[in-house]
Amino acid sequence: MAEHSTLAGGSIIERRMKCLPSYKLEEASPEQGSSKFAIEGTMLHSVIQRCVDDELDPIKLTGYSEGGAVMTADLAIEMVAPALALLEQLLDAYGVDEYEIVTEARVRYDGMEAFGTCDILISTPRYVFIIDWKFGRGVVVRGGPANRQLRFYAGAAMETVPQYFEGDKQIVLAIIQPAADEPLTHGIIERKVLEDWIAEMRHAIRRILADDVGDPVTGKHCRWCRAAPTCSAKRGEVEAALAFDPRSAGIDPVEFGEMLTQADSVESWAKAVRQAAYNEMARGRAINGYKLVERRPTRKWSDADAACAALLEAGINEVFEEKLISPAKAEKAVKSTGGDPKDLADLIVKESSGLTIATVDDKRPAVFQNGVRSATPQELKLEKAI
Repeated sequence: MAEHSTLAGGSIIERRMKCLPSYKLEEASPEQGSSKFAIEGTMLHSVIQRCVDDELDPIKLTGYSEGGAVMTADLAIEMVAPALALLEQLLDAYGVDEYEIVTEARVRYDGMEAFGTCDILISTPRYVFIIDWKFGRGVVVRGGPANRQLRFYAGAAMETVPQYFEGDKQIVLAIIQPAADEPLTHGIIERKVLEDWIAEMRHAIRRILADDVGDPVTGKHCRWCRAAPTCSAKRGEVEAALAFDPRSAGIDPVEFGEMLTQADSVESWAKAVRQAAYNEMARGRAINGYKLVERRPTRKWSDADAACAALLEAGINEVFEEKLISPAKAEKAVKSTGGDPKDLADLIVKESSGLTIATVDDKRPAVFQNGVRSATPQELKLEKAI
């Protein structure tokens, strides 16, 4: 089981450094339950650790369960097998043949409660690799020198196993995320950059422990903060966002960009508030003006076989609906039988369902370039743009 500090761990270090009050605010906030995606991710981490340590084919771990999540053949094919292949691809990219590998490496900083578990730590004659598995399908995480979580693990590893970093070895920070469009991202961090960041991190932790924290600071680091629903800074941000009228004809492009960023933050905050309220009411706490109720019921057959017989007796012969499986399912099925999914390529087309808003660093081309439309009316589907 992975161990992480609540004061300063890999997944929270960016939040701690950018918002010093977040530690005490989170400590005073109720625990939030794990989502089904987080539970599945934890299970997949255990599976891939066994695959690496024992050189197992992931398909052999089908049926393994942990925390209520079950390893399936689909997950073996979609997630674990590609992740293992990407690990080999990463090592090949740096010409690595011989190496020492540690999975679930527990690393810590000397003299402070800052520690965590690095998914993969690899030492070679020329490189040290700090690698993190990500099995999420929604939030994309990039590896490389800018990744704070990987910086945290690299710094802790330097203090825990300094022998791995002796000499002029280069430090590689990598993320393997099979579900991402770019599933392998990595880069080398200069030692001086890492050492300067470690000093900055240590200074931030000392300020937190001395209660020299100032006011909360909002930003992207608030996304997973347990205190977000009740944070005064987040509420102030929401109130400021509500002061704008997006229908105003006088809003310029810069203001609109700021408003879209605020909208993302407000939506994230609203989701956190609803989840926190649900958790509290599920524990029996009363919340003024609201209550927990059963979801609207949906109708279904109580006995499918009996319903089928009754329908046939009533003269209704078409009692089952059939449709062709999706291209994604077909590719998985072909791969599972030893075939090549590329054989289906000529039978598959890609069609957009409409337009959506993306940030400028998104790889997809803009529909409008310098005010000129580059899409057909059918592609635009403006009534479904949001």
